[in-house]
Amino acid sequence: MKTNEAWKVFYLEYLVAKPHSGDRYKGAMRPDRKSAGSLVFGGLFFAAISFPLLNMEPWLIGAVGVVCGLAMAGFMAPSLTNWHLIRWDADSLDGPCRTLGLTLSTARATIPWGELVSSGRTASGYWYVESSTGHRIHWNAFYNGHGAFASAIVHYRPDLPLPKGVQEA
Repeated sequence: MKTNEAWKVFYLEYLVAKPHSGDRYKGAMRPDRKSAGSLVFGGLFFAAISFPLLNMEPWLIGAVGVVCGLAMAGFMAPSLTNWHLIRWDADSLDGPCRTLGLTLSTARATIPWGELVSSGRTASGYWYVESSTGHRIHWNAFYNGHGAFASAIVHYRPDLPLPKGVQEA
């Protein structure tokens, strides 16, 4: 691989998580970092402004604010890393395989395209594809490049219907 091509793959896959140009059926996607960063910052800010309320009556209001703010920041922080990155190529797809309440956990699975048996939507609004062993790969509309991922699903598994609400790029 040439140096320029290696930097291009690094940039596309790890920094912006957009599908690789030249091959629409291979790529990577991740949650939008601006949205995730705003939610992490907002959660920390909410916790910080709630903290002084712990010294007032009723202190419970401050405690609820601090806990909610830290929870929001903590649940969204993994979206700023590669933990929620989804990669796909001609052989398989790899990504987050469990939800944790309203967010994704850090558990991951790699599923060959031939093992996918169903697709759907969770109660918390995440779309998923599921393997014959029960492993799922989850994503939602906040992922940059989810239309290209849908195109890859249709390309590699034309017999598998897309989850309701998912559209190809």
